[in-house]
Amino acid sequence: MFEHDYIELLGIVDPEQFTNNLDQRLAERGEGLLGMALAGRDPAATHAALEHAGAEPPRDLKRVLELPGGDVTPEFNLVHLPATAAPGMSTFVCHHLTPELMRRPEWLRRSNGATGLVSAVVEVADPGADAWAYGTTFGVEAVDGTTIRLGRHEVHLRAGARGLAALTVAVADLSEAAERLDAEQVPYEEVLDVGLRVAAEDATGVDLVLQA
Repeated sequence: MFEHDYIELLGIVDPEQFTNNLDQRLAERGEGLLGMALAGRDPAATHAALEHAGAEPPRDLKRVLELPGGDVTPEFNLVHLPATAAPGMSTFVCHHLTPELMRRPEWLRRSNGATGLVSAVVEVADPGADAWAYGTTFGVEAVDGTTIRLGRHEVHLRAGARGLAALTVAVADLSEAAERLDAEQVPYEEVLDVGLRVAAEDATGVDLVLQA
C-alpha cells in the first residue's frame, strides 16, 4: 500500500468464488501482472463515461481482510473493460467504498523505501495502432505516441507478446533499496539513468525497476 496507489498480491483461496480470471492467467502464463486497476470516484459516472468502450455495469464486491485485531470487510465496486479497450492488459476501474480499512499509515512504510508506482510496460502486437485504441477509451489527450498517461502514471506500449510485462516503482533511496535486495539475496543489475532492474524470473514474472 502506497500513499496514492498500491500493488495487490492475488491468489485463489476458493475457486468457486469470483477469481477475476486469475485462474486462467496462471494456467496460460504463470505468475506475473494480472492487470491494472484504475481509480474511480463514482461507479455510475465511470460506467457512463466508458460505456462507449464496452464497459460492463458496476459490480459490488466485498473481501475479508484478516487483521491482528479481528477481521474487517473492505467493500469496493468494479467496472470492467473489454480487452479491446486497453489492448495487452486486463483493465478495470476500482471504486473503494471503505478506503479507511485499506489505507493505514503503518502500511505505507517499508524497508526497501518504495513510495509508489511510476509506470508500466505493455507488450502488444502493434504499439502504434493499439495506442489509438487507448485513445478511443481514455481520450486522445491521454496518448503521446506509444505512451498513455493515466493520472500520475504512464503506460508504455512496446512490440511483444507478453502483455503487461514490466513495472517501475519509485523508491526514496536507491542505495537503501539495493541494500535490502542484497539482504534478501535478490539478484539485480544497476542500469545507468534507469535504476535497479530485477529480472522477471526473480520478481514473480514481472520485469521490475526500482527508480529514485
